[in-house]
Amino acid sequence: MKKRKLKNYILFPSIQLKFLLITIITVLLTVGFCFYQLHASFNHLISVGKKMGLEQDAAYFRLLHAQENLILKNSILGLIAAIVLSLILNFVITHRALGPFYRMKVFFKNYQKGSGQKIKFRETDYFREIEEDINKALD
Repeated sequence: MKKRKLKNYILFPSIQLKFLLITIITVLLTVGFCFYQLHASFNHLISVGKKMGLEQDAAYFRLLHAQENLILKNSILGLIAAIVLSLILNFVITHRALGPFYRMKVFFKNYQKGSGQKIKFRETDYFREIEEDINKALD
């Protein structure tokens, strides 16, 4: 398998980078909402402990703070993993979806110059059925 450079995955930057930005914003908003709800839940539990008359250094409050910190650390790791996975999936999916359009663009430029070659998509490309239709139409 030949190595690919990142620039080879960005076939149509205006589309791919917008989609990437939308994906990252969606992940950040979702995780932000989860963090907000988590923080609100722990604040509620703290207020319950205060209403019960527990002292600030009671085991109940120490346990809540320890749990909140542990969950926060693990959530940050989850956020990082979600962003990295989103980036990878974004590039793979958009590359497979836009690859045929890039190949058509190159094919028609070469066709105008008199190239008699047929268009050929990669096995992993989406919209593979278009390949046969284009080749039939140009025969």
